[in-house]
Amino acid sequence: MSIVRVTQDADTGYAYIYLSEPSRGSVERSVELERRDDDDPEAMAHLVLDFDREGLLLGIEVIGRAERWLRPELLRYAVRGSAEST
Repeated sequence: MSIVRVTQDADTGYAYIYLSEPSRGSVERSVELERRDDDDPEAMAHLVLDFDREGLLLGIEVIGRAERWLRPELLRYAVRGSAEST
């Protein structure tokens, strides 16, 4: 599997990593990750996983300033926009 595309909101810094091309209504369930113990990285609390009807992972939302959690080389290719334009 490869990353289809990455977007980043210019205002909030949130990013979305698309693992497949999105289609309207394709996200059936979103799961917010959270720290479960002191061994989990802090970044876990900043991730939301989106799954389709079949339980397959569609994408990953990074909540907060994505540059804090994602490598610069990934964000270098991100399509920038604002939440109002999406």
